[in-house]
Amino acid sequence: MQAGHLRRDIRAGMTRTWHSYKSLERLTPKEREVLGLLRLGQPTLGIGARLGIERSTVQRHIAAMMLKSQVHSRAELLKALEKE
Repeated sequence: MQAGHLRRDIRAGMTRTWHSYKSLERLTPKEREVLGLLRLGQPTLGIGARLGIERSTVQRHIAAMMLKSQVHSRAELLKALEKE
């Protein structure tokens, strides 16, 4: 691995960490509820049933959290926010 790539990867990791802390502060109360259930491994339908909202609404909350955290998957979302 070239040094330039390593430095870029380190900077990207630091930026992602900074964004994850900032993004958690910007989550809405409902997004925080959805995130809590996601962390417990609940599926989208289960989260919707528990919170009394539609599956599509749960998906929109997850998409909004991913956008705020600048990640591209649920796994990345949970990894980025697991330290918080």
